[in-house]
Amino acid sequence: MRVLKEFKEPETVIICSGWLENREGDVLIDDDETAFTIRRDNKTYIDVEALFGVAYILTKDEFFKYINSEHFRDNCDVDGGLYNQYAVINDYVGTISVVAEYRTGQETDNFKLDDYFHHQNMDANLYVHVSGEYDFNVTNLEDALKTIDSGVSSRCELKKEPSLSLEEKIEILEGKIEIQAQQISQLSNAVDWCERNIK
Repeated sequence: MRVLKEFKEPETVIICSGWLENREGDVLIDDDETAFTIRRDNKTYIDVEALFGVAYILTKDEFFKYINSEHFRDNCDVDGGLYNQYAVINDYVGTISVVAEYRTGQETDNFKLDDYFHHQNMDANLYVHVSGEYDFNVTNLEDALKTIDSGVSSRCELKKEPSLSLEEKIEILEGKIEIQAQQISQLSNAVDWCERNIK
């Protein structure tokens, strides 16, 4: 894999399609409308619409500078930002890389980054790979802004429910058993009523 960006301190990172003025894409995919795939470390995949054929990896500051620019309003705000082009990762620390994978499962980074991937005659899928355990999805612009504003960490370990003590687990289990006992009693009463009244 080829590392595109490395973040050593927590940062809100946006992986997106777009067309930044005076900046070439971090990943050149095609010279036409296309899509690309983000691969998480746990080998789950999400597809991103790439209306401009390239992908960018932006910090929050870079992203806001982009979407608030006159260039964005005039050229990039397609259909009011309804397309799913934005993957927001809050509180990100790690590396974001690019890699191609053949149908056999073999991976390679033997391709040019300064040329469109789809022009290089590679029978392979191109992935933007996000290291670390992070929970995120691709959204439209409005939802991307909501995710950024929420400030909620995308780190999986911070999303897990707090661990329970043994006593708390037993209490929850006893509660479930009591509910099931009540349901069984109600079912038994219903059966008795049917046997008495239905002939």
